[in-house]
Amino acid sequence: MSLNEARSEPVFSSQPQSMAFQNYARSVAIVSFWAIFLLALLNQGATDIESRIVVTAAIYLLLVPAILMFGPPKAGAGKVLLAACFLLGALIVQMLLQTSSMPAMARPNPAWSTAAMFTQIAPAATISLTPADDWLGLMSAALPFGAFMTGLVIFNTDERAAQTLRWFAIAGGWLALFSIVQFALFPDALGFIQKRFYLGSLTGLFVNRNTAATFFGLILLTLATLLHKSLLAPDWAMVKALVANRLTVPADQKKLIRKSVFIGVLAGFSFIALMLTGSRAGIASSLAALIFLILLTVFNSAPKTGRNGASSRRKQRGSRRRAALVIAVAIALFALFANRVAIRMETRLEDDMRFCYMPGIARAITDNWPLGSGLSSFAEIYAPYHAARCGVDAVVTHAHNVYAEGLLTLGAAFPFYVAFFVLVQLTIFIRGTRKRRNYRYASHLGLAALLLVLLHSILDFSLQIPGFAMAYAVFLAPVITLCLNPPGVERDARKRQRQSSAVVISE
Repeated sequence: MSLNEARSEPVFSSQPQSMAFQNYARSVAIVSFWAIFLLALLNQGATDIESRIVVTAAIYLLLVPAILMFGPPKAGAGKVLLAACFLLGALIVQMLLQTSSMPAMARPNPAWSTAAMFTQIAPAATISLTPADDWLGLMSAALPFGAFMTGLVIFNTDERAAQTLRWFAIAGGWLALFSIVQFALFPDALGFIQKRFYLGSLTGLFVNRNTAATFFGLILLTLATLLHKSLLAPDWAMVKALVANRLTVPADQKKLIRKSVFIGVLAGFSFIALMLTGSRAGIASSLAALIFLILLTVFNSAPKTGRNGASSRRKQRGSRRRAALVIAVAIALFALFANRVAIRMETRLEDDMRFCYMPGIARAITDNWPLGSGLSSFAEIYAPYHAARCGVDAVVTHAHNVYAEGLLTLGAAFPFYVAFFVLVQLTIFIRGTRKRRNYRYASHLGLAALLLVLLHSILDFSLQIPGFAMAYAVFLAPVITLCLNPPGVERDARKRQRQSSAVVISE
C-alpha cells in the first residue's frame, strides 16, 4: 500500500460514520420536535404561562443545535428562514419601543398620567399599558416562529417534508377519533383535566370550540389532499378487470387500496370532530377552504404526458364532473351534519356578543392609534369601552377578530405584519404551483389552509392560542419546503449518497 492510499483510506471510512451520526442526530431532533409539539397540545394549547415558557424555551433549545448540526435549509427555504427572523425581529423591536419608559421614544399611554393621580409614586410611563405582560405575549408569538424555523431546518428535503405532512395529518386524524370518543363517553373531560367551558361542544385538547374547529379544519384539508393523492396511486382499471374476472388482485395494489381506505376513515373522523365543535365560523371557513382546495386540485393539476389532445380533454372534463360531484357531496354533508350550527345561527346571531363588542373595540383602536396599546393589553384596554348591554358576568380577554385585536394592540404596524405574512405565503405557494409537479399538491394545500385561517380570523381568535399557532407553523414548514425545493434535489442527493457508499465498499 502506497503512502497516498494509506492517507486516503481513513477519509472514506470516516464519511459513513459521520453520515450515520448525522442521521442519528436528526432522528433525535425529529422525536424531540414532535414531543414538544405534543406537550403544547396536551397543556390546553399552551395557554397557561408555565407551559408556554417551557415549550417556547424547548423549541429554541432545539433550533440552535439543529442549525449547527444540519446547517440552514438550502434554496428558497433559507430565504424564508431569514424572512421569519426578520418578522420576529420587527416584532421584538416594536415591543422594545412600546415597553420602553424613555421619554424621547414616543407619547406614553394617557392611562399612566391618570394612574399617577391616585398613587403616591408615579409609575414609569410607557406606550404599552401592560409592559410586563407584553413580554409574555411576545413569548407566545415567538413559539410558532421557533416551531416553523425548526421544521424548515430538520425537514429540509422533499422526502422528509412529505413524510412530516403525512405524520401531521395521521396524528390529527387519530386525535379527532380520541376527541370524539372522549366527547361521547366523558363530555366533562378536557384531555386529562376537568372541562369547565363549552360543555356541549367538542373542543379536543383546546379550551375553545372555535380553536378546535380551525385545528380540525386544517387536519381535514390535509387528509383530503392525502386521500386524493392515495386514490391516484392504485391501477383502478387493472383492479376492476381482475375483480370482474374473479382473479386475485396483486398484493401491492391491495396495499395501496387499504392505504386509501385508512386515510379516508381518518378524514371522516376529522369531519365528524369538526361538526361536533358547533363553531359556526369554523365550519363555514372549513367548507369554503375545502371547496377551494377541490377546485385548485382539478384546475391546477400537473399535466399528464404521453396522451393525445382528445383523450386529455376527455380526462379533464371527467375530472371536472367528478370535482362538481365531490363539492356537491361535501356541501350536502356539511348541511346534513350542521343542524346544531344552523339552530345556533337562527337563535343567537342577533345577540351574539362578539358583534356587541365591536363598537367598543373600534373606539379603543381610534384612541390608541397609531402606536397601539401593547401586545397583551387587550383585556385592560377594552374594559372601559365595554357596554353593559354586552354582559357583565365575564372578562373579555380577546376580540373575536384577529385583525381588530392586532390593530388595537400593535397599531399601525399590524397591517404591515399581516401583508408580509400573507404575501410571502402567496408568493411561495404560487411558485409551487408553477415549478413543482409531483408535489404541486402542497401548494394547493397551503393556499386552502391560508384561506381557512384568514377567514376564521375575522370572527374568532384561533391564532392567538399558542397551541394552534404552533400547529399551523408545524404544518407550514413541510408545505413550504415542498413548494420551494427545486425539482430533482432529493433524487440527486440519494444518487450522491449511493455513489459515496459504492466508493466506500469498493475501497
